[in-house]
Amino acid sequence: MSGDLKLGRLFAESAGIYFSRLPLFLIILAIPAIVASILFVAAAILLIGFSPEASGLDPNTLTVTITPQQWVLVSAAGILIAIVLALGMSATVHAASAGRRVGAREAFGMNTAKSLQIFWLQTAIYAVALRLSPLAAPLLWFSVAFGSVVALREDLGPSEGMDRAWALTEGNRLKVLAVELLVLIPVVVACVLVAVAFLVPGPWFNLNKISPYIRLGLAPLITGWMLVPMQFMFVVFGRAYEMLKQAEQPALHARAASSVSSS
Repeated sequence: MSGDLKLGRLFAESAGIYFSRLPLFLIILAIPAIVASILFVAAAILLIGFSPEASGLDPNTLTVTITPQQWVLVSAAGILIAIVLALGMSATVHAASAGRRVGAREAFGMNTAKSLQIFWLQTAIYAVALRLSPLAAPLLWFSVAFGSVVALREDLGPSEGMDRAWALTEGNRLKVLAVELLVLIPVVVACVLVAVAFLVPGPWFNLNKISPYIRLGLAPLITGWMLVPMQFMFVVFGRAYEMLKQAEQPALHARAASSVSSS
């Protein structure tokens, strides 16, 4: 494939798209953020209770105190969180790529069952990968991240989407990997900041001393902060797809002309 993926141009154009449609992206983000927060709080209640004292969970008694029914409910909450996050990120891709301004409802409505299969497959694979090795899930993320956007944009299933992504990134695969690494940095930083601010007790902030009702109100804000860089990440992937698709057309014409002349 001819053409080169310019990282500076990619991030500049992605930022322009994101901030020009910021209200729409924030609305799209609010839906999975609030739902995920409620589900997360519900799962926490099932595990450690929701008393004003907010007593901690003893890791040594984890397998003893959690009943099979609790495991089922917590697992269901985790699956629902994965579903709403997938819907939100896929709606982001559609909203960023639309040639006209669309509403949040229309962006969510652009999702198709076929293209979303790659997200459901990822969720199942990640669960197995984390069980096998903590390093397996990040490796799988790098291999599937761009393919998810390709599947969404071209309404492809998991296998077709990955094949198409592999062909589309010909000559630019190291650049795409670099993009994935770069856009993952803000996501990791956001998670670390949230962990330090809300999970590590300190003289200025101690989660155990805060009313559970206040924590419940903070949950959507915390989740939203963590999801903002993830949402921007999918905007970058969508713009990378557009740039590679534009570079693909001249390359195809050149190959066709070369084939005709040689024959």
